[in-house]
Amino acid sequence: APGILHLASHGLHIALPGSRDLGADPSVLYENGLLLAPGGEDDGILFPEEIGTLNLRGTRLVTLSTCRSALGRPIGGEGLLGLRRGFAKAGARHILASLWEIPDEATARLMTSFYRALAKGEPPAATLWRLQAEQFRPLRNEEVRSAKLETAILSYGGFLLTSPGGTSR
Repeated sequence: APGILHLASHGLHIALPGSRDLGADPSVLYENGLLLAPGGEDDGILFPEEIGTLNLRGTRLVTLSTCRSALGRPIGGEGLLGLRRGFAKAGARHILASLWEIPDEATARLMTSFYRALAKGEPPAATLWRLQAEQFRPLRNEEVRSAKLETAILSYGGFLLTSPGGTSR
């Protein structure tokens, strides 16, 4: 398994009507996906159920540089079903994902700084927090509806890091 798996693609998030009971309605496993290149008989969409069958034990970090990759459907007794759940089931230690549409240029800057810090040994969670704080700290005296503050939040605030294994390293 790779130490770091970085996927930059388009994401798919479609809230389908139906039950919140996985046993009664397994279609919820297909509300989220990564759009990859199709080939042969493969449709090019990687769904959480398929991701969960991968062997990513030993993968320290999966980065989903994809719009809305942190979304999913809350299912009673199961948690949030989505891409992050698939990567956690596959064994990834940390998963970096976004809650909303993310601008390309700001994301590229964030990812460059993020990976530079990781290469120096900084833990992923502390790195993301620090980089986000660096964007917001200079704006703390801005008006609530400030265009600068809104741009910073939309560009950097949507990223979150989960650690299914419960470790920050």
